[in-house]
Amino acid sequence: MSKLDDKVNQFINWYAENSVGGYTDIGAYHAPRDMRNLIEKMAVWYELRYPDYEINRLMPGSSCDNIKINDVMFKDNQYFNGLLEDENSDDKYLDWDYFYNAHAFFSALP
Repeated sequence: MSKLDDKVNQFINWYAENSVGGYTDIGAYHAPRDMRNLIEKMAVWYELRYPDYEINRLMPGSSCDNIKINDVMFKDNQYFNGLLEDENSDDKYLDWDYFYNAHAFFSALP
């Protein structure tokens, strides 16, 4: 088990012990499984939002390929190409930072 797994397990244990009777002030039930699911969903969102090559590109002195997430998701995406009207515009592609943000992610959660 990794250190991160240990930290998550410690947090889940703390969470289960400190949620009084398992209910919040407004009566919502706190289930440790739901919290673990949220943590895992956040980890997946983070990996999609910040792939390794994007983090390496943003770090000074990194020796990796200069791949940009905007190019991968929008500019070089055959499905996306042609969806925007003005093909001669340099601004025709969306910005991944704003498109796949935390607010959009949380809004999409069930």
